[in-house]
Amino acid sequence: MDIHDLHDNPARIACVAALLYAEWSAFPRWSSAPAIESALRQRGVASDYAFTLGMFTPDDNAVATASIIRYELQDCPEGEYWLGEVVTAPSQRGKGLATALVNACVARCQQQGIEMLYLYTPDKQALYARMGWQPLEQRPVAGEIVTVMRLSLGK
Repeated sequence: MDIHDLHDNPARIACVAALLYAEWSAFPRWSSAPAIESALRQRGVASDYAFTLGMFTPDDNAVATASIIRYELQDCPEGEYWLGEVVTAPSQRGKGLATALVNACVARCQQQGIEMLYLYTPDKQALYARMGWQPLEQRPVAGEIVTVMRLSLGK
């Protein structure tokens, strides 16, 4: 499956918003599909290196997505660029789609000269560790305990 930048494919934003909403609607930040769609539309408009990538079926259903977000955790100012919104549709899990998207995000960040990426995850620490991410701390985020990790993209 091909990887597409939502900034270049705005017609696909609504289906990515629906995928994110289906996965995380129990969390306040994700409880409104229109708000998610609005946030996705804003990303990539400014020249701040934030972006969202997606994979789609031939009939344009979103099957996986991942984003680079600026200042995901407001109380971590040292963490400027964050990998987030990594989701694969349940029917497509286990096929390496999320890994491909994460790798595409990392490669693009390297091309843009970003030197460090951060993420947080409640349950995928082992997956990210296999990809070279290092754990930094555990902390509460949106009512759950997550592990904050980082990946050096140093030159």
